[in-house]
Amino acid sequence: MRVRKSALLLFALGIALAAYLGFANISFRNDKLLHFSVFFLLTALFYWLFDTQSTRAIRNMTFVCCTLAGGIGSEFIQALLPYRSFDVMDIIANIVGSLLALLLSMVYHKRIVEMRRRERYEELRNSIPPEADDVNFDMDVENQYTDFSGGTTPSDRSNLSRYTSTDDIPLRNIAPEPVNAPNIDDELGVD
Repeated sequence: MRVRKSALLLFALGIALAAYLGFANISFRNDKLLHFSVFFLLTALFYWLFDTQSTRAIRNMTFVCCTLAGGIGSEFIQALLPYRSFDVMDIIANIVGSLLALLLSMVYHKRIVEMRRRERYEELRNSIPPEADDVNFDMDVENQYTDFSGGTTPSDRSNLSRYTSTDDIPLRNIAPEPVNAPNIDDELGVD
């Protein structure tokens, strides 16, 4: 897991701003909107701080660090300050902002991972030479098949190139060959 330097710088600035707003002796009229916005921003920045393909690891780490520790813990710290007070509605605003940012980041991250995966497989498909796709099934052994009526007809396998990978290839019924198994009674000497 690698740390993105640009996201780290933005996250550090966001933490500094949040700390200033949270611990300074300043009061706001719409402080619930401020709590929502700050935790939305910090959670989104924290999610993109690490460069990883594992959505589960980054999701869990972001949830624990931002939503639980940051969203709930910051309010308990504010309760210890003489000029701040504990407010359950602030915790709810913190959690809602954090969860919304986490949800949007996860959806976007999943789309990016799927897009990269599709590009990788497309590159792989394009790297296969066209002649490798066209397998020649015309072998002397398979030149004919036997249907149940006993007649023989030339094999239709030479036309497989007209089918795409999503098409079903019709198979002909082939009569089963008799099995010449020794009689078990003969081997045991039973009459």
